[in-house]
Amino acid sequence: MAFSKTKLACLILLACNAEVTLANDFMDGSHLEFETESLYLKKSNEDKGSSPQAEKWTEDIAQLLKLHYSSGYYNNVLGLDASYYGIGKINSTNNSDGPAYNDLFKDGDSSFSKYAYSVKIKASDDLEFKAGRMESFHPLLKSDSDGLPVLLQMAQADFDNGFLSLHGLWVEKGSEKNTNKFVDFGSRDRQSGSVDKKPIRIIGGEVYGNNYSVYFSYGNQEDISNYLLIAASYSYYINDALYMDFGTKYRRKGSKAELGDQHVDMISAQIKTTYNNIDFALSASKVEEAGEAFGTMGVSWAPGIIHGCTDESFYTSGIISPGSHYGEATYKAELGYSFDNVIEGLHLSSYYLIGKEFYNIKEDENEYGFKLRYYAPFLEGLKLEAHYGKQNINVNVAEWDWEMDQYIEETKVNLTYTALFF
Repeated sequence: MAFSKTKLACLILLACNAEVTLANDFMDGSHLEFETESLYLKKSNEDKGSSPQAEKWTEDIAQLLKLHYSSGYYNNVLGLDASYYGIGKINSTNNSDGPAYNDLFKDGDSSFSKYAYSVKIKASDDLEFKAGRMESFHPLLKSDSDGLPVLLQMAQADFDNGFLSLHGLWVEKGSEKNTNKFVDFGSRDRQSGSVDKKPIRIIGGEVYGNNYSVYFSYGNQEDISNYLLIAASYSYYINDALYMDFGTKYRRKGSKAELGDQHVDMISAQIKTTYNNIDFALSASKVEEAGEAFGTMGVSWAPGIIHGCTDESFYTSGIISPGSHYGEATYKAELGYSFDNVIEGLHLSSYYLIGKEFYNIKEDENEYGFKLRYYAPFLEGLKLEAHYGKQNINVNVAEWDWEMDQYIEETKVNLTYTALFF
């Protein structure tokens, strides 16, 4: 009997030690990130054409707070992620309701918050599954970055073995960045308001190495729309001070319509050179002419939860212009300088872009802008970003004796502090 009791005690002790080890694996791999952002944003537009419109503007000051928790893996298999996003209005002014594209807050809101949470399963060192409500940085799902992010109710699978990555996503619901309400993706009945559920399905992959990458992704919303993105990049180091970056992208945007399927193609390329503290990039893109079902190549899954296309996935985007209207040929030059030898962490850049003859008429655009980025060396995690952009769109329709001469401006300042608690 004594032997049996001793044996049982040893088994219990081993089991307890195993549980402690599993719990330690869960906690040791966990981390909590805190981020606070102070945001100033001003947008304005004015038309000086045949039917002049006085300047309309909005000016917002807001405070954002984000918390991100990511666990380790219990038993090296099961984990969870959770995030909190909050935004509060400090000040908001406008004249004549301001530009229609100001969407930090819904009408009357002064603050709101939203939550993300997901379960992750580590099937192997190379394969992970994840499901829940989360923020996505996928190029076919990403919206612009003002205010809080779009959150998605989705499931995804990711495989990565160090030179090949594959992914698959199934997206059912989403919440716009200015609300915490989730709605189904799908086609909406204009009279009843009901939604015929049509989830977004995405597959893709990438082959990559130290200085090259070939990427593709395809997304589909049954009987509504589809997107294809193919991208390739290559970097070449000439010497320690000089290197070159080359990139090209092909996009196809498809739409289902009563008169049949339609699609529009876009090709773009960029050459960027960096010499010591100077960087210079030349970009060009061309979108084919298309029917009126298309406005830009920006992603907009029905019923319009995800929108906005002035992000880094377009080489020729400016601060304001997406540089991707149908029929448009766009050219962009950008020059930047790093002031590390004078003020550590400071980088300044400016750009100029032109877009020609889009929307199948004589419609041209010009835009210039300036960007500042500063990483404070005295406090890790403190970052200041600012930009200013001004765009002019000119439309001249001779047979109508009509001209639009529109000016749009945007000024934005972000002060962000990020800290990792553990």
